[in-house]
Amino acid sequence: MIIKLGVILFFIWTAFDRIKSTFKGGSFNSDQLRLSERLHSLLMITIYTCIALDGFILFLRSSHQISIFLVIAGVLLYLTARFLRSSTIKALGAQWNNHASANSISHIVTFGAFSYTRHPYYSATFLDLVAYALVFGSARTGALALVIYLPLLLHRLYVEEKNLMRKFPKAYEDYKANVGILFSFRKYFKEISLIKDSSQLFDIVKKFGFHQLVRIRNMSQSVSRYSRGYAVSRISGAMIEIGMIERLLQDGNVNLLKFSKEQNLDLNTLKIISDYFSILGILKKRQFTYSLTPYGEKLFHDSKGALMLLYAYMPVFEALPEIIRKEKKYGVNIFRKDEFVGRGSNELATLLPFPYAKDILARNHLNRILDIGCGAGQFLISFCQNNGFSGYGIDISPEVIEVAVRNAQQSGASSRVQFKIGDVHDLDKLRKTLDKEIDVITFMFVLHEFLEQGREGVVSILKEVKKNFPSQHVLISEVCRWSVPELIENPVPVAEHHLFHKLSKQGLATVKEWKSMFNEANFNCVEEKRFDRAAQAYFLLRPRT
Repeated sequence: MIIKLGVILFFIWTAFDRIKSTFKGGSFNSDQLRLSERLHSLLMITIYTCIALDGFILFLRSSHQISIFLVIAGVLLYLTARFLRSSTIKALGAQWNNHASANSISHIVTFGAFSYTRHPYYSATFLDLVAYALVFGSARTGALALVIYLPLLLHRLYVEEKNLMRKFPKAYEDYKANVGILFSFRKYFKEISLIKDSSQLFDIVKKFGFHQLVRIRNMSQSVSRYSRGYAVSRISGAMIEIGMIERLLQDGNVNLLKFSKEQNLDLNTLKIISDYFSILGILKKRQFTYSLTPYGEKLFHDSKGALMLLYAYMPVFEALPEIIRKEKKYGVNIFRKDEFVGRGSNELATLLPFPYAKDILARNHLNRILDIGCGAGQFLISFCQNNGFSGYGIDISPEVIEVAVRNAQQSGASSRVQFKIGDVHDLDKLRKTLDKEIDVITFMFVLHEFLEQGREGVVSILKEVKKNFPSQHVLISEVCRWSVPELIENPVPVAEHHLFHKLSKQGLATVKEWKSMFNEANFNCVEEKRFDRAAQAYFLLRPRT
């Protein structure tokens, strides 16, 4: 009974283990795949699952004597397959996917498990089923694995090798000449680092104790998690600032020899950081020419805004010792990179805030906009560019207004939007310069900038808006404050947003506090929408008469 319970628990663990590894990250992304490739992947997973479940059900119904030796052999075989599978995923890195397509493969991997067989992951999945057959004591499970699963697996190997040969004819031909399709145990035991590592690990344990080994492992994990994250964000920001990421996204590749000469950049440093990104699977390289991998494209397409914001606050983080010792002060001799704050915020806003704000305005037929604190004008330009809407954008910074005007010209929206230098505290003067009536005043993540000195600053601005535009709607998009206990319980990325804002002396308010300020300024909230995990809220206000 104890052995049977152990087998049941073992199967439950392996089921969760396989689900986790199969659907890890974007490994099941089916972009740019043929229908046959998607169906084949689903078929393989379905048949694997059915064979495993069939064996498990037979085991539960069986009254035969359980062989402890077969169970131990099966468990050891599964653990071997698991090690082989995890080694494969680690070696592939960002290229790992669950399909036989070569779309996501940027280069042929020849190290790690791929040194001993061309298809270590597929070998591992077949060993899984053999392990189940041993653990369950089921000849039927083994027969199904051989008769049904193995032919499909061999067909998959054929399709994948055909795709790789088509994409990397020379490189894959050379690889095939050196590495067989079956696992080379001779080569493995000859070169295996595990044996060498084991003796070295044993030496550490012998001299310093097992606790020291655990500490070293924890350090290694921390380096991968935190140090690598810092390096990636810092290098990404630098590459964005010098224009390399934009060039990669536009042209598809960058030749470092030409790019460094054209921009008067240090070639050696540029090559060092580009090679590092190649190691991480963000870039792929061919001599001095680099291009984004599919993973790199997604990284900079979806997360470029977040990387820009991290980069914008780097000067603050790097000066933290001086700030803590009161040797420097933010806003006096330490500043964030405002250009990247604006660019990063706008990039991020295109994911949710801009689309949702546009939806509110369109549904309420508010099509003539005054955008206060417009920054580089992305919101106003994107809203007015193609749908017949028009508007004005104002910002106190002449440099930012110049960028906004240039952006409007480049996007072809100059006839629909105008940008002016203006101060939110002097709306009376601004109103007299507008040659068109407006329907709505928008504040896209602007008002919190005035919370540093307290809520009175925001209330005063809203009262000034009501005084000069007594019948117009006001749309406010803002970040809402989470408390420290709330973030400790649920540390969502809002924690970083709050960190940035607090270090740069910006204020934050809860939803309740925002609504209290609106009420004090004599506005009614006619529509409210919140996305709590993003700490974002959208309020459509109307002045009370």
